[in-house]
Amino acid sequence: MNFNDTLVNTDERFAIGIEETTGKYYISISVNNRMVDYEEYYELSKGSYLLFLKDSSAGNTGRSPSGPYWRRSGNKTTLISLGRNWI
Repeated sequence: MNFNDTLVNTDERFAIGIEETTGKYYISISVNNRMVDYEEYYELSKGSYLLFLKDSSAGNTGRSPSGPYWRRSGNKTTLISLGRNWI
């Protein structure tokens, strides 16, 4: 997989972009735990991608896309997930 970030939000610790091999839109979320730091990759719809591209805080409603609530919601497709150490 070849991920190409088109927007990086350092305050909220996420990036969106297009995976070049498949053309799928994604959000990558920086994850930190006691053992390692890594990124989780989730597929976005084209509409969500365009919304975040226009305004990275759109649809945030106080819940960061990099926060535990977003990651646990049932409306996501994992592209790559390396670990699990969050509650």
